[in-house]
Amino acid sequence: MTDDTFDPTPPPDLRTEETGFATHDVSYHEGQRRDTFDFDGDGNVDLLTIDRDDDGQAEIIARDRDDDGRFDELQYDWNETGTAEFTARDTDDDGRYDTFSHDTNENGHPERVEVDTDGNGQVDHWEYDRNDDGRVDDIYDDTNGDGRPDRHTTTHVRSRL
Repeated sequence: MTDDTFDPTPPPDLRTEETGFATHDVSYHEGQRRDTFDFDGDGNVDLLTIDRDDDGQAEIIARDRDDDGRFDELQYDWNETGTAEFTARDTDDDGRYDTFSHDTNENGHPERVEVDTDGNGQVDHWEYDRNDDGRVDDIYDDTNGDGRPDRHTTTHVRSRL
């Protein structure tokens, strides 16, 4: 189960000034490089990258896809390979992350995808790619809302992510 405790609202110091044109700002905070991008000049940060060791490769990427001032997608690339080990997405734009993908070996095929399908803040759908071929092998669903899977389907369909 994945905890949805990350606040998707950028801190006030990340908000850019409304300029009407694209801006890119670089700042350093506790030894970390933070790049903020406001592509449409409305003052909302559209893209944030955090490079914890200032080596030019961001470990954290946050995107505001719907321009509401909140980050709708987070990607964590802790070993800086360019492929995220973990991604959280707010796919229905309700302010809460509802889709989580885990790609621990970073080959671009998530080994596990978790989804909150009913928007109650609790994961109730799990997809597993057990042999790492890019196809979902097993799907589990919590149909009664107790937080545990009670339906299992074996399949070979392509992942939605």
